[in-house]
Amino acid sequence: MAFDKEICLCGHKYGACYEIFAPDRQLLLRSNPMFTTPLNKPSHYETSASVELALLSELDSLLPSHIHPLVADNHFIDVFEDVMNSSCASEIKKLHSKAGVIFGLPEQYFTDTMYNRASVPEIHISVSQRTSKPFPPILFPNLIEDASLKTIFRNWEVFGKIIHIVLWGETGLTVLRAGRPPHSGNKWEITSLTPGLLAWAAVIAIFLLSADKEFCYSSKGETTKIVKVVLS
Repeated sequence: MAFDKEICLCGHKYGACYEIFAPDRQLLLRSNPMFTTPLNKPSHYETSASVELALLSELDSLLPSHIHPLVADNHFIDVFEDVMNSSCASEIKKLHSKAGVIFGLPEQYFTDTMYNRASVPEIHISVSQRTSKPFPPILFPNLIEDASLKTIFRNWEVFGKIIHIVLWGETGLTVLRAGRPPHSGNKWEITSLTPGLLAWAAVIAIFLLSADKEFCYSSKGETTKIVKVVLS
């Protein structure tokens, strides 16, 4: 189709920087409201209906105007969803190869597919849930849980590495070199950190440390039962 390349670019960016899971197909069939509450207002997330409107508005703000009429088309939905899933798998594979560097742990823990990561004390502490809160210690600085949740998602030592690799490649370089293709950060014209990108980094950090063999595009991992959808 004529706009598949643009749809793929937007789908890749949307999956990493906005929402880790693809929008529900039935939701995309609805018409997007012309006037909505700004996305940074709490009222946008008070009810299920307002959350759905927020998702539609968010997607609408990302897509070029000439793509808007195609959103309810099955072809758009197929291409958009496929590229979200495939690009996420590609990013996870890239990050998995650098997991030792990301977490400051021996590479063997992650490169050996048969290694029992649950038996490693440092990993167990990072993803165990020692309180009734659904958030593991890896989401907090120095793995110190904060009951008030004021420091949640502030483990910048880990999240910063993940985001750097996703946006600027495995070397973390932000400067293009002659003859090399542009990094995602350049193609997406990233100038600031989005809440979705931070949540994406958090979910992937949990997955890399977990005992899950494959990333599940649903709310829970097959083995660890971590509620990933809460973070997105």
